[in-house]
Amino acid sequence: MTNHEFGPLKRKYTKDLKMLLYDSVHSPNPLVVRIFILERGGLELDVKSVDIINLENRRLAYRRVNPRGELPALVMNDGNVLTEITAICTYLDEVAKGGHSLFGSTAAQRAITNM
Repeated sequence: MTNHEFGPLKRKYTKDLKMLLYDSVHSPNPLVVRIFILERGGLELDVKSVDIINLENRRLAYRRVNPRGELPALVMNDGNVLTEITAICTYLDEVAKGGHSLFGSTAAQRAITNM
């Protein structure tokens, strides 16, 4: 785990830069993403813990990442930010190296998973 300043603008992007997950152990939504990462495997990303107990997610520094102040948020290698659990997990499933997709390998399997 690598600690980063808040804000994707503070990071210089290169194709080798790891994704950055903004996380909180006190919130159920990031837990879904953490479980997905463990189940899926084949992923390398940095994690920044956000202290929601002390309202760190409501401060301007974090709202530059996610204006709604919600968690989780995933800063992708190209600087774009995903803030919805399904979007984050779908993206991570696509970019994971090796293993099997947790969303399915056929259109029907993916549709059933998304239903």
